[in-house]
Amino acid sequence: MMTTNREQSPSSVNTSQRSPQHQDDLPVVEIFDDNELLYRRYLLAHFIDHQLVPQHFQFPRPSFNRSKFSQPEDVLHPDCCDGKVLEPGWGVLECFASDACVSTQSHDDRKLTLRPKHRPLPTCYAHSELWCFLPDGTETKPSATVREKLRIKLSNIKFNERVPAIA
Repeated sequence: MMTTNREQSPSSVNTSQRSPQHQDDLPVVEIFDDNELLYRRYLLAHFIDHQLVPQHFQFPRPSFNRSKFSQPEDVLHPDCCDGKVLEPGWGVLECFASDACVSTQSHDDRKLTLRPKHRPLPTCYAHSELWCFLPDGTETKPSATVREKLRIKLSNIKFNERVPAIA
């Protein structure tokens, strides 16, 4: 069950005096540690009866920040929001990268699995996305039906609230 804190949270003020790590000339790091966390911003509207709604996850590649290269609040910083300053009310969820590796079957009975890939942005080195793969490691674009199944599975994984959102 997700609890929310109605008091002012860091998401309602300038959350980070420092800037998130920029890519500069740093390499892509494809390996995710077993205990590595993924951070994702959210609003209270992304929950119904304390359950994360599947539509919160946009495809083709839902985005997160890696804990290896960021702090939870970095997902709220303009450098990790395409330059946008977010309105008050955003919070941060976290989950284990391994928990985000959800799978489902396609209409032709192929197993499709989401796995995190490190995809740094110029001003947000920690930026990562969930990509869909076939068992042989080939990336694939999931059909609308498979995307919906994957959204539902993602919405059911264990997320912890790192920065509470406020109304």
